[in-house]
Amino acid sequence: MEPDAPGAGDVHATAYLDRALAQPAFDSKLRAFLLDGIRRLDGHARQLDGRPFADIGAARREELLQGFVAERRGRNWVSTLIGYTLEALLADPIYGGNPGGIGWAWLEHDPGRPRPTAANRAGGPALSGIDPPVAGISKPE
Repeated sequence: MEPDAPGAGDVHATAYLDRALAQPAFDSKLRAFLLDGIRRLDGHARQLDGRPFADIGAARREELLQGFVAERRGRNWVSTLIGYTLEALLADPIYGGNPGGIGWAWLEHDPGRPRPTAANRAGGPALSGIDPPVAGISKPE
């Protein structure tokens, strides 16, 4: 990782995904997959370390994640989370990620105009989980 690169916390990736999961149009199978992965990883941490995943140190979390991605399902789950983290990095801030355009600034990107407004953002935050499942494309109203 580049030293000046914004991380998941900087781009509000967790809040972005929480907001996406709360959308009624979010794909129910994808929602179940994501939530099950959280439960599985936390259960794995509790089983091996006796504590929730969020309560263990960064180095140990990395070790647990390495074990988790050794399985196909875990690898798919982490890959999906990385996709949502990238959405949070690159999306217009109106969707809940990329606060103040931090991702755009890091990439030296001009987002173009017109930018979405609350009235025209059609579909809500994480568009890739909303039917139709085409990443970055919202359903017309």
